Amino acid sequence: MLPNFIGIGAPRSGSTWLHESLRAHPNVYLPRQRKELNFFNQNYSGGIDWYEKYFPPDHASNRWRAVGEISPIYMSEDNVPKRLKKMGTVRNLIAILRNPVDRLYSQYGQAIQYGLTAAPFRKYATEDPWRIRTGYHSEFLNRFLEYYDE
Repeated sequence: MLPNFIGIGAPRSGSTWLHESLRAHPNVYLPRQRKELNFFNQNYSGGIDWYEKYFPPDHASNRWRAVGEISPIYMSEDNVPKRLKKMGTVRNLIAILRNPVDRLYSQYGQAIQYGLTAAPFRKYATEDPWRIRTGYHSEFLNRFLEYYDE
């Protein structure tokens, strides 16, 4: 069984909360082994068999009303919308977003926590242009609107 919904969004926007909330619902299936499968970007070369092993077998399809996964980084990856549509089972997307400045500050806090930076916030935010660009939600969501209705 392949998913009928996918959670996308910006990192540090609440995807862990969403994952845990949906997983607690008796009619929703989310993979137990890993939160972020990142199949449509990082693991696509593993093939559909690799992906399918994270979901229930087809004979169990009537047990869940919704089967999905949440990988926030999907939103900013160029080829993900086309790959999702090509798979054909995903009917719904859940975009979880956050104020871009708050999101970046959360990312900064995490980088400090893990010892990845000691730079002041302004320097951290500007030394890699991708850190700010991740907050350009409309740019990324427009790619999905080429393949999915609002």
